[in-house]
Amino acid sequence: MKSKTGKRFSGLPLILSLAMLTCPGVWAQVTYGPRYEQEHDWTNDDYLVVSNEQEGVLIARADSDSGTKKYPISLKLLNARLEKVWEDTVRVPHRYFLKSYFYGEKKTYLMLQNDNSDKVMVLRIDALNHKIDEFESKEIARLDITEFEVLKNTAVIGGYFDNRPVVFAYDLEQNQVRTLRNVYQNNSKLAEVKVNKDSVTFNVLASVRDARRERTIMVNTYDYAGNAIRDYQLIKKPGYQLLNGFSSSINNIEQVVVGIYAYKTSHAASGIYINHIDRRGRQTMNYYNFAELPHFLDYMGERQAKKQRKRALAMKKSGKEQRYKSELMPRELIENGDKLVFTGEFYRVYTPITTNNQLNQWDWWNRRRFDNLYGPNNREREKNNDFTHAYMLVMNQDGSILWDDSMEIDIKTSGIPDKPGRFQWMGEKGAYAYYHDEELFLKLMDGSGENEMSTSELALKNEGDKIRVEKEAGPGTVRWYGNHFLVYGIHHIRPKERSKPLRKVFFINKVSYKF
Repeated sequence: MKSKTGKRFSGLPLILSLAMLTCPGVWAQVTYGPRYEQEHDWTNDDYLVVSNEQEGVLIARADSDSGTKKYPISLKLLNARLEKVWEDTVRVPHRYFLKSYFYGEKKTYLMLQNDNSDKVMVLRIDALNHKIDEFESKEIARLDITEFEVLKNTAVIGGYFDNRPVVFAYDLEQNQVRTLRNVYQNNSKLAEVKVNKDSVTFNVLASVRDARRERTIMVNTYDYAGNAIRDYQLIKKPGYQLLNGFSSSINNIEQVVVGIYAYKTSHAASGIYINHIDRRGRQTMNYYNFAELPHFLDYMGERQAKKQRKRALAMKKSGKEQRYKSELMPRELIENGDKLVFTGEFYRVYTPITTNNQLNQWDWWNRRRFDNLYGPNNREREKNNDFTHAYMLVMNQDGSILWDDSMEIDIKTSGIPDKPGRFQWMGEKGAYAYYHDEELFLKLMDGSGENEMSTSELALKNEGDKIRVEKEAGPGTVRWYGNHFLVYGIHHIRPKERSKPLRKVFFINKVSYKF
């Protein structure tokens, strides 16, 4: 495995070092903890694995093909040692399908939508006390849901009605639904719904057109009851399009929004923008072409990255922007202490794309922000996606860049791509891990350019076990807590003793790493 090369940030304004230093490879120390297995009958591959952080992990499985008026959703809580604590079954009307989930304040929320798309059901699972509550909304609208968050027993549900974005605040206890103002607009696309660190307010970001008919971002903040607190529009440079946006919590009235921008009328990405609004409402906007970010182009290899960087910097000096084939799979802006961490996976789409189709893709990727979607609205397909790399950009609270890092991803897919892996942040460093073709790939991220990607096979339950078959649709990776990931999927296991039958199991592996 060849060693990476990279450059360090030396503060802002951003300065790229002219020297390329080759550093010795440093691998993450990866260890495997317990492995959980349960018998799999192959009638249903839809497992939802929800981190309950230090409290364990919740497994949900919906048997929507049961043929009864009410079908079962089986629930099982495992502790931090992946031992079963309890299991239960909830039966829900067959007209509802499992759409999304949210975990917060030590409770898991499963959101289901009916087949008419005009009502939702929410299951609130208090795993510690083994208590399950069911809530069914009144009719809201025929909504194509793309967002689901919960705070203070209020479910925030966002999506599209009549091709316009709309967001509802659904009070679970009072069974009241409130439509948020300043969201339902023409030519607008939902970019984000995010619960803030205070757990009593949330942000709604939407892509809108400004007076020049160019894309910018509208930022709205509401309290848990849906009352508007503040709103503003990002002020951008003419000729630039802000394709999406991810917000920080409001910190002493200040806030950061970061996302991908395009240049001129093209919607091919050119780089990352960072906007900071201060206590007086003044905005500072910075644009960083991908070539200006020291480790963004590492996946190309040193020679190609150097060539691409030289060309892009020359174009920017002349007032233009290099455009790239890279597409972003939206993630989140991780907030930890005084750090803001922008994360995402990038890939290429080889099917020709028109400008209008490109705009529609951002909606599709928003839909894919939900994990393990079972419903009929998730069958759209494109073709030929080639993942290139996972990327992490670390900032201060004012949006000033500290460092960046990346990790190559070697996965080719057809159709709308799923999230291949997960990001983790611990203290002052990060990590990224994904599982593919019976191997775990993990890299530590600290901006040094010294770390190599580690590759290892999963530890199986018994010595001598071998994987005979791995279900392609099954594998996934979950960010757990501390320095731990979970890897799950479906295996055919051949025991060491040939006299014993093949085991068909759903599994979860605990994976830990060290810097």
